Amino acid sequence: MTLEGIRSDLMEQLTMDIDLWADELDNTTPGHYGIDNWQVIIESDSYFNVDIPKRTFSFNKVIFRATLRLGGSNDESGFDHSFNEFASGTGTFEFIEDNNKVQISELTIDMNLDIFKQ
Repeated sequence: MTLEGIRSDLMEQLTMDIDLWADELDNTTPGHYGIDNWQVIIESDSYFNVDIPKRTFSFNKVIFRATLRLGGSNDESGFDHSFNEFASGTGTFEFIEDNNKVQISELTIDMNLDIFKQ
């Protein structure tokens, strides 16, 4: 696989596999509660680095957009808040030999989840 192919696979997983981000957001305080309609965008000016020998990657200035349901997750008592924040992170990956792809093994995301910033 080429470096560009590995980068492309990792970027696709980071933008399409919502379970990766959901697992990390569940580990925050107060957690993934009430996050809906979200997407991850890696733009051309995002910093994205891959170290093939170490099987690691890092990213910076990736855009995370979501609708947060505050005050209640499934009822009418809450209200929606649009959230748009940059994220950075690191991870490890492994090669999947049977289909010439890579798979993210670990992911750590650093993002400001304070929706009441001043």
